[in-house]
Amino acid sequence: NGKTVAGKFAITPDEGNYAIIENGGKETYVYAPCEITLSTGTTNVTYGDINLTANKIRMDMKSNIVFAEGTTDSIGELKGTPIFKDKSGEYASKTMKYNFKSKKGFISDVVTQQGEGFLTGGKTKKMENDEFYIKDGRYTTCDDHENPHFYFNITQGKVKPKKNIVT
Repeated sequence: NGKTVAGKFAITPDEGNYAIIENGGKETYVYAPCEITLSTGTTNVTYGDINLTANKIRMDMKSNIVFAEGTTDSIGELKGTPIFKDKSGEYASKTMKYNFKSKKGFISDVVTQQGEGFLTGGKTKKMENDEFYIKDGRYTTCDDHENPHFYFNITQGKVKPKKNIVT
């Protein structure tokens, strides 16, 4: 048994902490027995100092895992892809799976600003200490992230936000 809600509400994924879900798009479906929520339309989730926005967000309160992705519009363009913000910075991606409790996550096709340039990556793992392990990434100062005029290719690397990139 579930219920559909709209607007702004709070859920408690773990003791003493809560996530605030604001859905300005469509609706959020809460399936209480499994402790799962599914939001479609422009959705914003705030959990402590973490903020996640995407067009489709699924939260599992038992495992503390959130999965976010964009949706395709009527002409097939991907819209509302995840934007994740925390104390280490802001990260745009194609998809994101994140555990609120462990503070670890997996990100596909990340784009984030690092220093004077941009870091993009195919597969990225975010660690609890805010470091990232990136595979098939690029570092460029070019604004065109999809087709940069020049870049450093990163086969595998470790990123310490606002500090350094090691390949």
